[in-house]
Amino acid sequence: MEVQIDVLGLEREAAKVKMAWSEYRLKYLARNIVDKVASDDSYKPFVGLERISSWTGIIDSSADNKKIETLGNLFYPGDILFGKLRPYLAKVALSDFYGHCSSELLVLRPLSNVIPSFLRYRLVEAGMINTVNASTYGAKMPRASWEFIGNLKVAIPQPSIQKIIADFLDCETTRIDQLIEKKQRLEKLADEKRFALIKAAVTGKIDTKTGKVKAGSKSSDDAKFRDYGDIGTRDRRTGRIFDCFPHAEVLSIPKVRLGLKARIFSGGTPDKSNLEFWEKGEFPWVGSGEVNQNHIIVPTAYITAEAVQNSATKLFPAGSLAMALAGQGKTRATVATMGINAYGNQSLACIADCSGDSKFLYWWLSSLYDEIRSLSSQDTRDGLNQSMVGQIPVPDYDNKTQKAIADFLDRETACIDALKTKTLVSIERLREYRSALVTAAVTGQIDVATWSRRRQTDRSLDTIEATQA
Repeated sequence: MEVQIDVLGLEREAAKVKMAWSEYRLKYLARNIVDKVASDDSYKPFVGLERISSWTGIIDSSADNKKIETLGNLFYPGDILFGKLRPYLAKVALSDFYGHCSSELLVLRPLSNVIPSFLRYRLVEAGMINTVNASTYGAKMPRASWEFIGNLKVAIPQPSIQKIIADFLDCETTRIDQLIEKKQRLEKLADEKRFALIKAAVTGKIDTKTGKVKAGSKSSDDAKFRDYGDIGTRDRRTGRIFDCFPHAEVLSIPKVRLGLKARIFSGGTPDKSNLEFWEKGEFPWVGSGEVNQNHIIVPTAYITAEAVQNSATKLFPAGSLAMALAGQGKTRATVATMGINAYGNQSLACIADCSGDSKFLYWWLSSLYDEIRSLSSQDTRDGLNQSMVGQIPVPDYDNKTQKAIADFLDRETACIDALKTKTLVSIERLREYRSALVTAAVTGQIDVATWSRRRQTDRSLDTIEATQA
């Protein structure tokens, strides 16, 4: 939802302020500095695109800064680093130290008629970013050129007003960013609580009727979440497959290998160069990335009957589980329930015809995410295989106990997920408000002095918080 700034009668004042603004091409406000790195510059910190936070322009000081890029440029305090690769990421930072940077960053040195901090805000304004992004060339690695950026026209006020606006935005955006950071911590805590809850429940440490830790269950003072106790430690050891699952080993009840409780198989990918396999397809087909849906109901694509007959793909029935054997980021070892009948590819293992409660099995495998990932190399090219999946230990609870645990986790995680969703919506609205405020200030739509006196930001933030209560 787009956040609108209510100027509350400030239009007339803003118009007066705007009259004092002058229009320039950017190349007359800043010079594009090309000062290549020399051998004796290797001691200077390196800044790559990945070290600059989108929109906020914060340079990550914790990242490795020892890299030397001979094609990069030197920069000085007061220079602005503008990301020309994928400019929609809005990587624009104001440097306060000496260093050298990636060749994918333009080094812009503000001239005497513009305050550096104001120019950074002007360059990271959403309209400016969209305009620059629309000019990019190159499909896979879209870049913008200084030739285009330097000829863009922007209106700026006199330097004294620029400083007032920049100081205003420094103050207001810091408040918003701190609130966003607080909510991001809440989001992370929700994820940790969810994971801790799952591990505690599937290992029988929680009474599924009361939601309390069972008497006699081991607890820890440093447990992340009161009421859920010690959820066990993680073990990266190799060796016997069972050794890789420490919280499975603490269970006193018998365990069996997954391959003895369910049928495990993988699929395949029809020839993508054969359009007859893909055009006007009628059968859902899924790739490994779809496990991130948690409950798969949207396929990757649709394939034809001919594709099914002439490829290794197999049907993953609704109600079965799908585990990613490979994939980027957190995908590998992630498990999902199949909400539809769909054919799968070779990077997915289907776990079907389970002799126990399939939803309990979903929660059990989710609790083993880190341990299952450790069975394969950390190299994304070396994934899991069906044999590894088949050797995963599964507690041999009776069906009644399995269903009770699964139902409990369905209820409790739904509450946590609802809280997380509300938090994410609030974060998005705060980001929209921040963007709108920057635009209004650097384009002269508001008188920042009057805005501050009337505590407009306070009221806007209160409104955002109230809608999420």
